[in-house]
Amino acid sequence: MFFGEYRHQLDEKCRIRIPAKLREDLGEKPFVMRGPNHSLIVLREADANAMLTSQFGDVDMVDPSEDNFTLRMLTSSAFFAEEDKQGRILLPNKLLEHAGFKKKGSDEVNRNAVTIGALNRIEIWCESVWDGYYGDVPAEEFDKRLSERLKNKRANGGVKN
Repeated sequence: MFFGEYRHQLDEKCRIRIPAKLREDLGEKPFVMRGPNHSLIVLREADANAMLTSQFGDVDMVDPSEDNFTLRMLTSSAFFAEEDKQGRILLPNKLLEHAGFKKKGSDEVNRNAVTIGALNRIEIWCESVWDGYYGDVPAEEFDKRLSERLKNKRANGGVKN
């Protein structure tokens, strides 16, 4: 299980070090791909395979559907990460641009990163994007969203009191 928030920086070559507390359970070849809200998602190899197969395994490869578009967007810039000797992962330009670390066509990089544990995955965020997304969410908003989630789970038989 992954949890916590860690603030750190990309190095001059746009490499990131996954915090040790998160890296312990990640395995040797973590899978990195674009995520929602301009985040990057890091999954264990087996979890990536299971998620992609369950979500997209039935997509007909010659059907020009939205599902194929989404699958291509997810996987075209995804990769199995290999750490260097210092435990860093090189993030490619496409993913740096997706996550807001870099603007397309620019060499300027915002190096401030936030890595969070999100139960079954790790997310990497550009600090300014994360702060804008998560920022100063009032406690009332958190309480409302949590309550709605639990109500929906109860209505579907997933959560007991």
